Amino acid sequence: MLGADVIIAVVMSTYNGAEYIKEQINSILSQSYSDFSLYIRDDGSSDNTLGIIHEYCEKDKRVSLYSDSKGNLGPAGSFLEMINNISADVYMFADQDDVWLQNKIIDAISFFENHKDGKPKLYCTDLKVVDKNLNVISDSFMVRENYNPVKQNSLGRLLFQNFVVGCTSAINKELVDVFKTSNSKECIKNIIMHDWWLALLAVTYGEIFFNPKASILYRQHGRNSIGSTGSGFSKIKHVIFTEGLHRKSQKYFSMIKEQFLSFYCLHPNCLNNLEPKLASSLKCYFNENSPRHFIYCLYKDCGMYGFLRNLSLIYYSIHK
Repeated sequence: MLGADVIIAVVMSTYNGAEYIKEQINSILSQSYSDFSLYIRDDGSSDNTLGIIHEYCEKDKRVSLYSDSKGNLGPAGSFLEMINNISADVYMFADQDDVWLQNKIIDAISFFENHKDGKPKLYCTDLKVVDKNLNVISDSFMVRENYNPVKQNSLGRLLFQNFVVGCTSAINKELVDVFKTSNSKECIKNIIMHDWWLALLAVTYGEIFFNPKASILYRQHGRNSIGSTGSGFSKIKHVIFTEGLHRKSQKYFSMIKEQFLSFYCLHPNCLNNLEPKLASSLKCYFNENSPRHFIYCLYKDCGMYGFLRNLSLIYYSIHK
């Protein structure tokens, strides 16, 4: 039987998710492949989220509440806390407000069953973007956000921009082992999101596989931690006139800089497979925010995906 000997841990972090969490848990428990454990860590909810979790723990032995005394860790910290302390062969991440399509687990397990070479791996998929009532907004999150998982699947791209969406992702034990052996509280605090950090680890030490088939209904309801905002003219107008291009670029550069410095601190050999001049330019850019070094990185097919996104970083480099 497919995956019969594979221990699968689905990890979910919750925070005031009472409105949608039942629908999400039901979609997970109704998967076509049923041999898995669902671990839920509540990150300090003040609504009835915990009560709902306890209900499911009582009626389905696959569901358990992950308890610790660490309080509110935020989504990245909460998910990383769980994978750091739960033993499994494959880990899958679940948000509290989405709906999983029926074959999400079996598709991920099929990938790992067919790629048993002992290397760290991350599997992820596209998403159907839906409104709060599950009406489809877009059949493809990647198209809506103007991402290209094929072109962005490299370290030089992922240092600047993440295309991996955690709630579609599955990772193997080998990748978790890499995370555990390079886990520093001082550096980890600069992680933007858990999926981005795991993607950096995967592309450095193993591989990322993207499946263009959507695996979840990605619910947008106005309170998403990340969400899907699109990439069209309205988004550009919002960034320029509401958020402020300079302020937005400054904030973004600061985040990716701190994440890079932490990643490089823990993994000083991560740039070794790049040509020396490119590796040097990447380090100089993140340390100095030099437009000259960033333009060279772009020339060598690094940077963000999309002309305007890169232009905003060049603008900030010049006007910092």
